[in-house]
Amino acid sequence: MPTSILTDSAPPPVSGTTFPVLVDAASKRFQQGSSTVEALRSVSFSVESGEFVAIMGASGSGKSTLLHVAAGLTRPDGGRVLIDGTELSAMSDGQITRFRRRKIGLVFQAFNLIPSLTAEENIALPLLADGQSARIEARMQPLIDRLGLGSRRHHRPDALSGGEQQRVAIARALITNPAVILADEPTGSLDSINGQNICRLLQELCEEQQRTIVVVTHEPAVARWAKRIVVMKDGQILTQFPTAQFCNLHELAAHYHDIVNVPSAS
Repeated sequence: MPTSILTDSAPPPVSGTTFPVLVDAASKRFQQGSSTVEALRSVSFSVESGEFVAIMGASGSGKSTLLHVAAGLTRPDGGRVLIDGTELSAMSDGQITRFRRRKIGLVFQAFNLIPSLTAEENIALPLLADGQSARIEARMQPLIDRLGLGSRRHHRPDALSGGEQQRVAIARALITNPAVILADEPTGSLDSINGQNICRLLQELCEEQQRTIVVVTHEPAVARWAKRIVVMKDGQILTQFPTAQFCNLHELAAHYHDIVNVPSAS
């Protein structure tokens, strides 16, 4: 089984290089009653163009907080976040919202589709919200075809399976041709077959269209579809490694569990 040296954080971003996602020494604290929780502890993390990365960790490890900071949904208390070369901390909340609509495609566990709208109408929402309705027709059909939604485009969410709803959510994330796709536990509401189909779809989008994709998950069966896995614990990045070095899912899962079960330094 491959071995790994645990480190306090990921290697620092390469100076002078523009990454679709670059988080530099980000920290984030939350208040829980009288206690302060350090969700992120000076985390540095970057993703190259066309790379598919999975961020793994148990509940409370900081992985979702890292994704939310990268998406501009949560402001870090320290450090900086750059998406496609633009620093989010320099923007107002309104500017971040507009920037996120154009540059970041978000996919969530709960799909977040509007029940009263058809699949096609849900997909078109980001362009409509951004005043780009003229682009809908040209961008809609290729997405519908690629994601296999041709026969479901006029159905509302309650008439779609879980896997179909998540494909609609992915199409919605892609309609603006964003710089990066960020997905938080995208298979968490799906059965194993549909979950693996969504993972395969994300991998194919990365390979075929050079999409930059970051997925947060606690499941090795999901993370194995990525090119690289970043492991978090207690608000820090422990280590990262390529999935290609493992022959099968069992080896990868065992390696991951060995990493997270190392006692934290006191």
